[in-house]
Amino acid sequence: MSNNEKSDIDYKNAKSFFDKGLYDDALLILKEDKAIKTKDINILLLLASIYRKKGINEKALFYYNKALIINPNLSDIYLNIGNIYSDIEEFDEAYKYFMKALNIDQNNIAVLNNLSLLLKDLRQFDQAITNFKKILNLDPNNLEALINLGICYQIQGMSQKAVKYLEMALKIDPDNLTLLNVLGNNKMAIGKYEDAINIFNKGKLIANEKNLNEKNSEDLKNIRKNLATALFETGQIKKGIKEKNKSSGYIKLNIDQSISSVPKVNSINNNFIGDWVMEDKKICHEMIEFFNKKKNRQQVGELGGGYNKNKKDSLDLSIDPIEFKNPDFQVFEHYFRFLQKCLTNYCEQWPFLNKLDDMYIGTFNIQKYYKGGHFKWPHAERMEMYSCNRVFAWMTYLNDIEKGGETVFTHYNVKFSPNVGRTLIWPAEWTHAHYGDEVGIGEKYIITGWMEIHK
Repeated sequence: MSNNEKSDIDYKNAKSFFDKGLYDDALLILKEDKAIKTKDINILLLLASIYRKKGINEKALFYYNKALIINPNLSDIYLNIGNIYSDIEEFDEAYKYFMKALNIDQNNIAVLNNLSLLLKDLRQFDQAITNFKKILNLDPNNLEALINLGICYQIQGMSQKAVKYLEMALKIDPDNLTLLNVLGNNKMAIGKYEDAINIFNKGKLIANEKNLNEKNSEDLKNIRKNLATALFETGQIKKGIKEKNKSSGYIKLNIDQSISSVPKVNSINNNFIGDWVMEDKKICHEMIEFFNKKKNRQQVGELGGGYNKNKKDSLDLSIDPIEFKNPDFQVFEHYFRFLQKCLTNYCEQWPFLNKLDDMYIGTFNIQKYYKGGHFKWPHAERMEMYSCNRVFAWMTYLNDIEKGGETVFTHYNVKFSPNVGRTLIWPAEWTHAHYGDEVGIGEKYIITGWMEIHK
């Protein structure tokens, strides 16, 4: 048997194990110490795929790059390298390799799709839309392109353009959970909440038929989360809380004087705005690092009515309490232990609050404001049915600002300057209308959310 024949047999046997998910068995057959010297591109690509499946990206990149030495004109190799860089959030490198793949094969739909998804996540919507439309020119029934075109238009507040592509997709796959989620959001954006509720409930039924749950289906989790929003908007608060608890989770804060209260109080005043300092500044820095690492989760800041940079100009990253089980979310558990102490101290200042039940925090946000960024629109935190069970808002400044970025409470003519660790709690009512002034120098980071009652 010649070396080439043996190599072919080894490849076929290893590929068989790979297809069955037996990656270590496949590696044993390939004998990596010898395979590393091979010029057989199929073996190199199989080794890269094995390590990709095992999550060992460094070795996967090593073998993909060895394969490129043998044949630098295979667009799929550049595509796979781009996918790895995208997964590890090195987006500049991912973009570079997707473009190299596209230069070799301008009509490669997989490359166009993954490049467009990257551009969408980086909020370069015009370029993403151009590429998704190119996919549709090549394949008019490409479901993923239709859905993502709808998403791109929806994110930019172009609901009518979005619905055109979403309804085209619905004709192709009426039971697609991702599509139903996006279409339900589209209905909410134009105020058709009952239609949205019906769409989300249809998604829940389909998920149930497929034996899906929130742990194994991100689509179902998002459907239930958005269903909660639609239920809140129509006054169905108890049902909304149930859906949100399943999909996003809640943090419970106790109204309990037995909990220690030790934060440093800036001042006690008569405007009901609590003001504390978090001494452990490291927590603030870690939350900024968390935000900057999660670029693919950052979204243009929105209001209840959509996106309007004249009213709010920020980048927002939403976090669900249910995510705290993941190791990289541990910093938030430390933060909310501090916030609990602030609430306890607030209740000590205003003992009437002990008549209330425990508070709950749902999805919350880290926000970044660049120079010139702002939330200039004066608003309160309880202004519609959706927010009727909010009692307090809370916020911590995560960094110092040299100029601008103050939080201004208009009825009291009082401003709070951003200083790292400074934490505010205030009533959600109209009495505490406020706005975030324009950042004059540097960048401003905050973490913010609401405290709700559920009884």
